[in-house]
Amino acid sequence: MNWGLRVLFAKNTIDNLREEVDKGVREKLEQGWLPGKPLTGYKTVGDSGHKIHVPDPQMGPLMREAVELYDSGNYSIKLLVKTMDEKGLRTHFGRPLVKSQMHRLYDGKHEPLITAELFERVQQRMKRKTTPKYAKHNPVFKGTMRCAECGGTVAWETQREHWYGHCNHFKPCSQKVYMRQEVAEEQLLKEFSELVSPSPDVIEWVKVTLRTKYEADMEARMALKKQLKDRHSQLGRRVDILYEDRLDGRISVHQYDKMHKEASNEQKMIAQKLEDFEEDYLAVLEKGIDILDLSQKAASIYQSKNDTDRRAILRDLFSNIRLNGNVIEVERSPLVAAIAKKVQKEKELRNTFEQTISNKITEEEFVDGTLSPLWLGMRDSNPRSWDQNPVPYRLANPQ
Repeated sequence: MNWGLRVLFAKNTIDNLREEVDKGVREKLEQGWLPGKPLTGYKTVGDSGHKIHVPDPQMGPLMREAVELYDSGNYSIKLLVKTMDEKGLRTHFGRPLVKSQMHRLYDGKHEPLITAELFERVQQRMKRKTTPKYAKHNPVFKGTMRCAECGGTVAWETQREHWYGHCNHFKPCSQKVYMRQEVAEEQLLKEFSELVSPSPDVIEWVKVTLRTKYEADMEARMALKKQLKDRHSQLGRRVDILYEDRLDGRISVHQYDKMHKEASNEQKMIAQKLEDFEEDYLAVLEKGIDILDLSQKAASIYQSKNDTDRRAILRDLFSNIRLNGNVIEVERSPLVAAIAKKVQKEKELRNTFEQTISNKITEEEFVDGTLSPLWLGMRDSNPRSWDQNPVPYRLANPQ
């Protein structure tokens, strides 16, 4: 009987420990933290009971690069594993990542390695399961073009040493036209020409002005960003204290749930605001300037690059490319849509200026007083204003 009682008490102790561990794990998950060892790209910091995961300065940038490479559409998971192994990406045990590990993404309270937009794009790409399987033959438009009618991926095949694209008909679709790759590229080259400003000097002025404006904005942005981060950290400490008060019985479960929800909601709001003040603000600005440069030289750059680089150019300029019979339809990326709009307006203004005989202003006055303000209005001090819905646009029928 004595032995039986000891076994019973031991089992009760183990059950209680298991229950407390489970409660701790659930609480950690509710707060947005992943219990246990951190995922690759993160490391553990803090004291026992208050440990959190923060980006690893060595593996964090490599994990970010891996996600960006996958988002480019030029890498399957298998190829990505091999590429990142060569770059030195390793687990906490010093081993290369396997395919199943590379396929895991988590959203939580930890400091993100990637932006929310990149996270969502990668999630959608994984759900579609249409990442190209790369083989010896790799046409320019592989994995980048979809059928305008059914949304299916356009398949490419060779006939007499030429590539032809057509709907794969995995979904009900009436499209039967085969589009030759050279014809598709000819239409896209016409689209590139619509982005070129008649005044190269204005484009250079825009780039200089944007960088100057960045310097003026940074001091105020960084001060506000610090305030938001301090408040976010303060709320994090408050959540930790609430958890200890709940365990020690100083507050009820109802009080804890209410106060924890309020603090968590405010943290989420602050985190959303912090996305507008991320540390790669300059990188976002430079990316926009690079796109502006690319838009002015797209035709010549495109023709001088290999197929992989050409796909990258198309993804930078267009958010969607569709095949509709003999016509290529495109949706411009947000910034490119703004550039196209300014170019069209500039051409209209310049045509009016040149046709008005009574106009007494000089070319320099026209540029300074009319064209420069027009182009500067393409953005405000927040680069994220470029992230608007793309503008659908249809290319003229080449026939």
